[in-house]
Amino acid sequence: MSISLPGFDAWLTERLEECAGDSGENVDFYVARAVAAQMISDCERADVASAGPLKARLTQSGLSGETVSDGISSVLADPRRVHALNSTGLMGAPSDPTLDRVARTAAGALATPAAAVVLVGAESQSLAGACGVDPASPPKHLVDLAESFDKYVVVNESLVRVENAAHHPLFGKYSIVAEGRIAAYLGVPLTDDAGNTVGVLSVFDSSPRKWKNGHIQILDDLASVAKGRMFHG
Repeated sequence: MSISLPGFDAWLTERLEECAGDSGENVDFYVARAVAAQMISDCERADVASAGPLKARLTQSGLSGETVSDGISSVLADPRRVHALNSTGLMGAPSDPTLDRVARTAAGALATPAAAVVLVGAESQSLAGACGVDPASPPKHLVDLAESFDKYVVVNESLVRVENAAHHPLFGKYSIVAEGRIAAYLGVPLTDDAGNTVGVLSVFDSSPRKWKNGHIQILDDLASVAKGRMFHG
């Protein structure tokens, strides 16, 4: 076992290893999942409002159980966030020319075949701008919350960097990843002045990529342009 637990003697350690083995996991991951479950329980007792983001982050890490989806839903359905999203007037609207240009610039600057500006609602996603994507038939991860990368950017209010989705504990289960259509993803949040994250600027590739700090900085800079159009346009 690679970790040491207080109070665990040789017998308990052996039982722990057996339980982890029976579940098909290594001991580190088995223990981490147990800790994650306790964190959720403690957080829900102390501060229900903060439980949603915690659950979402644990889901993204692959450490969550089935109950965590409600944390994602509660964040996406937050009334203030939904109001800010609807105030853009872009949810469900045709692709915006300015946001299309932002996406083209992002794809060109990061040398990816595609980029998108996606708005994330409580129950659906909307493509507000894109490059390398057919608006009539966009990839599943851009419009389907069930296979969305973007929702984790919104819920966590921070970037999501995936260099090889096939090896990721959560995203590796997505059908679009299994089909080889998405391997690498980099997304940054689009947040208004009041702190409501309503969308994502992302680039993605069907081949694995090593994302560097410079890539993130470029995407952040372009996100500022997108936010200017969305919130001050």
